[in-house]
Amino acid sequence: MLEVGSIVAGKLRIERILGEGGMGVVAAATHLQLDQPVAIKVLRTELASNSEVAERFQREARSSVRLKNEHVCKVSDVGTLESGEPYIVMELLDGEDLAHVIERGALPLGLLADYVLQACVAVAEAHALGMVHRDLKPANLFVTHRVDGSTLVKVLDFGIAKSQQATDVRLTKTAMMMGSPAYMSPEQLRSAHDVDARTDVWSIGVILYEGCSGRLPFEATSVTEMAVKVAVDPPAPLTGVDPAFAAIVMRCLEKQPEARFQTVGELAEALAPFGSESAHGSALMIARISGSRTAVPSASRSMAPASASRAAVAPTLGSPTALGQTQLPAAKKRWPLVVGGLVLVAGAALGATLVMRHAPAKTPPRPIDAAVVAKAIDAAPPPPADAAEDPREAVREKMADFAENHEYLAILQIADLAPNDPVAQQLVADAREKYVAEQLAAIDGQNRIGACKKAKELADAAQKNVPDDRTLEAKAAACKPPAPHAPVETTETLMKNAGDAFAKKDYAATLALAEKVLDKETANEGALRLATLSSCSLHDAKKARLYYLQLNASDRNYALFWCNKENIIPTGEPEASAGPPPEVKADLVKAGTALAKGDDKSALAIANQVLKIAPRNVAALTIVGIVACKDHDAKLAQATLHKLPPRKQKAMRTACEKNGVTLTDETPVDPYAPPPPPPPRR
Repeated sequence: MLEVGSIVAGKLRIERILGEGGMGVVAAATHLQLDQPVAIKVLRTELASNSEVAERFQREARSSVRLKNEHVCKVSDVGTLESGEPYIVMELLDGEDLAHVIERGALPLGLLADYVLQACVAVAEAHALGMVHRDLKPANLFVTHRVDGSTLVKVLDFGIAKSQQATDVRLTKTAMMMGSPAYMSPEQLRSAHDVDARTDVWSIGVILYEGCSGRLPFEATSVTEMAVKVAVDPPAPLTGVDPAFAAIVMRCLEKQPEARFQTVGELAEALAPFGSESAHGSALMIARISGSRTAVPSASRSMAPASASRAAVAPTLGSPTALGQTQLPAAKKRWPLVVGGLVLVAGAALGATLVMRHAPAKTPPRPIDAAVVAKAIDAAPPPPADAAEDPREAVREKMADFAENHEYLAILQIADLAPNDPVAQQLVADAREKYVAEQLAAIDGQNRIGACKKAKELADAAQKNVPDDRTLEAKAAACKPPAPHAPVETTETLMKNAGDAFAKKDYAATLALAEKVLDKETANEGALRLATLSSCSLHDAKKARLYYLQLNASDRNYALFWCNKENIIPTGEPEASAGPPPEVKADLVKAGTALAKGDDKSALAIANQVLKIAPRNVAALTIVGIVACKDHDAKLAQATLHKLPPRKQKAMRTACEKNGVTLTDETPVDPYAPPPPPPPRR
């Protein structure tokens, strides 16, 4: 298509080929009339006849020309070659993209803030013009220099930028398959039709996360797995980072768009105190572009991020607490495998144009001398044969795991990932039915003890997940409050009533009464015991785990026996805001870091120490299992595997297979299994 030495478009001499990808070729050229070095980007011949692809190609030029700031790669010409392929002529840049900078290691927070705020100038202008970039990632931020030697960051590839006023459905449908899933927001992964500027805020959050830690907040081995994790799981905790900075990043990564920074201007205001004087200049420019009246704080001013109400921020720098685990709605809280981001690194591409970048080895960067140079039209070559799996199968598998653990809400939250798969949609329908039944039982339990306010709260929360269901609201409306002069219920009375309800197998009332006791006495052992058993009988795995982990050792034995009969596994970390104790979190971070560095002995010792405090801790068990596999101790690995919840076993199996150890489904006999315990005490 382009040959070195040839003259194209009657004015451009091709000097060298800079890059080649699945969609086109990029070359360095000389403009003969101006004697000016430029870059030319040409669409492949076989794609030139595809009107949607050609339109996207031309849209990149139109979008870039509309943006006037210096942080956008300038387009000087467009046209069509005599052979029919469209081309774009743009400035040739010396430097490298941010992805290659990050490959050499995590960046200091000040430098990272400077880079990202410069990029935000371009993004802010695009947003002011009604455009959303939708493919922000380190590879699209190019680090070059001005004539005075100062650093200049330019944003590349507005090819899938979406105008919020666009009405061409063909283009938005095409764009749904464009972009890099590791940097895409939950709403963009579900559908690109209705995304707004806040999807770019999410992507910037991922860039900040990767830039300060050297890893992604979500790691997966396929696009489908990545989509599930982005939709359901919280990001892996940021440790060893200034808590205020971590809080900013985590606010960008809120699942719900309304919980993030609402504009790039708000984000810039929060980020500016971490940068240099140039960062403050960028933030002021963003404020002017965005029309914001908020003053940008000075570098000396102490900064309390706007996310303070949403983020759990550690008190000191370098604290091992799970920084920025934001207060999402309780139903969406899922305690992640703390070492997942350190141990099970992934990144295989899936789909013709979806590109997911691996966390690369820290190798010296290859020489790059232009922005367009390093990127050949933002599309990857066809995926390898072993990546051509049916993405629907991964969604079904995840849904089946959730169903096995009675996590019906989690299935509803990822329903949009398989809209046209009848198998997955049947799982969704079943999950919906069981979720509604669970919630009706919980509301009914509150009704029967006259807790009408709590019943209404439960109905309102559940209604958000099944908005077209009317039974929940009706059930809560049927609640009758206690008589105005009814005697005040004491703890003893509530516990007696709870015990009576449990004896009658009225588990909904038992749970409601036990929780009423726990509202008054959070450590009441009898109430915790009844709450755990009734939660398992109601198949509420989330509450069962929460209460189980607060039981004493003897009560845990019985609870485990009872819950296993109901096919509920109450072990592992609770999927609630509490999480493990701070000392456990700190040790898990140390163990995961040691394992990532290959120090298996230290990782194993720390993990075993954690298991003395939290015998069923999923992350610690996983580390023990992986080390066992690396040592080819199949017996220990097999025993450890079956201490994990079913949905956590797959990751360990994969890690062990990489070390040549295949684990079976056979459950080992536990010689220390307790005998069937006596009935519960009231």
